[in-house]
Amino acid sequence: MSTEDGRFITTRWSRVLAAGRGASALALEELCAGYWRPLYVYARRRGAGREEAEDLVQGFFVEVLERGSIGVADPERGRFRSFLLTAFRHHVGRMREKSGAVKRGGRVSTIAIDAELCESDLRRNGTTKATPEHAYHQEWALTILSLVMARLRGSYEGRGKGAQFDSLKGFLDGSAPADSRAAVARDLGMSEGALRVALHRLRERYRTALVQEVSGTLPEGGNADDEIRALFAALEV
Repeated sequence: MSTEDGRFITTRWSRVLAAGRGASALALEELCAGYWRPLYVYARRRGAGREEAEDLVQGFFVEVLERGSIGVADPERGRFRSFLLTAFRHHVGRMREKSGAVKRGGRVSTIAIDAELCESDLRRNGTTKATPEHAYHQEWALTILSLVMARLRGSYEGRGKGAQFDSLKGFLDGSAPADSRAAVARDLGMSEGALRVALHRLRERYRTALVQEVSGTLPEGGNADDEIRALFAALEV
């Protein structure tokens, strides 16, 4: 699997298995940095305070990065998001049995957690009837979309079109009014026809990037379209 600029996309499962063999700790650290928020939200929705949630997530990644405990992962068992949640549940249970989470600042440098930003998002969302598990899957979907947008922006920046992406991305997430196209076209020095072509290409690239990101979290042969539908369904509740 590769991007439109030819760069190889290593699947999430491939990174996990490589790290489990001790072959790519940096790749796994990057993976953890991208996917800590769903675990943090899950811990908070289970009743953990902010500091405890941070400790639980950091302690989990200490296990993953230092002890290679994630090396027992088996892609044949299903989606990466399901595996990660199950592994984190077990970690939370072990830590609470020991009457305390693994504290930050251990023997390894763990990932940077921007808990304040996450807490701000949780406050903005207000109270929710979602179970901790559903909150996890909602945050997972948001994380996927955030990673896709970041990858897409990087692709446009690489072609010197970062400003164009910033002007057009609102048409992807619905934040830009449909009747603002003429104004955007003028700002970009385009005709409205050229803008329609640019938007069509952006949507195609977005779809490709989304399928690539989602496919990397599935076992070989997994159906990306089914997973995408499940993720968007989680956001609707």
